Amino acid sequence: MDQLLQTVNLQRHYHMGNSVVRALDGVSLEMAEGEFVALLGTSGSGKSTLLNLVGGMDRPTEGALLFRGRNLAQFTSGEMAAHRRSSVGMVFQSFNLIPRKTALENVMLPMIFAEKPPGERRRRAQELLERVGLAGRAAHRPAELSGGEQQRVAIARALANQPELLLADELTGNLDSRTAAEILALLRGLHRETGKSMLMVTHDERIAAVAQRRLYLSDGKIVSEAAAT
Repeated sequence: MDQLLQTVNLQRHYHMGNSVVRALDGVSLEMAEGEFVALLGTSGSGKSTLLNLVGGMDRPTEGALLFRGRNLAQFTSGEMAAHRRSSVGMVFQSFNLIPRKTALENVMLPMIFAEKPPGERRRRAQELLERVGLAGRAAHRPAELSGGEQQRVAIARALANQPELLLADELTGNLDSRTAAEILALLRGLHRETGKSMLMVTHDERIAAVAQRRLYLSDGKIVSEAAAT
């Protein structure tokens, strides 16, 4: 498999008064195209910081972050915006849906920013809602949907522009255990059916078990890794 992502001595430091917080402190990893990888660690371990860097929402202090061989650390603002829009899709713990828009409109939104034709936007959004099991809920707004349904909409939205990498940040954190299991089964099914590359952040071993490989972070460093059993 081709290499999709590589980090080399990746660091992200924050200055807080006279102190320096080393959120990431020399992370080196590789991820192949089509892989499903979980980043595990407690709060403050650096896992969300790493996800934000890969997603183009932050820039490293030092080190290289290569996506298909191109160093994101050297991207212009315009190139970074294009990376966020087209190369990656992100699912958040808090769903981040727009309350006044329907499920269909929420899924269409990234395609508007990508300047896709209206007909294509609607057709793809409908197909994605069907894929995540919400074909009959397209006209409902977030307040009319359960937490699990909102997360399904968020997953569909993250896939709207056919990103090369799906990023998930504690995507089951606001869900009950039964609903969380359904969302994880959906994610695993999507990976099996499409071969989509996925990078997921979690603090829970049970959730990470759906991934093919697990990387354990502590104090901004990768301390160990394990393959799926």
